[in-house]
Amino acid sequence: MALNLLDEAGEDLSVVLGDLAARVEAADDVQTFLSAAMTNAYTCLDGFYNCNDTEVWSAIDGGLKHVHGLVSNSLAMVQKMKQKKEKRNDW
Repeated sequence: MALNLLDEAGEDLSVVLGDLAARVEAADDVQTFLSAAMTNAYTCLDGFYNCNDTEVWSAIDGGLKHVHGLVSNSLAMVQKMKQKKEKRNDW
């Protein structure tokens, strides 16, 4: 189950990259997919909560922290794009 969620997170990120490259108008959808990817990644980590192998736990936790940072930065960029678009539409 946990690995399925991680796969879904990767698929969500692939969709985001395609939408982001295609158009700014998809910003709301992009934000939704990025948020879903982050949620799925942390749900995956929860699945390993009782894992007795600290090496596995550390690898997964470290990787997810890296992904979290990247997704957070992406969400911030999408928000900036939306703000710039709204500013242009106000003229």
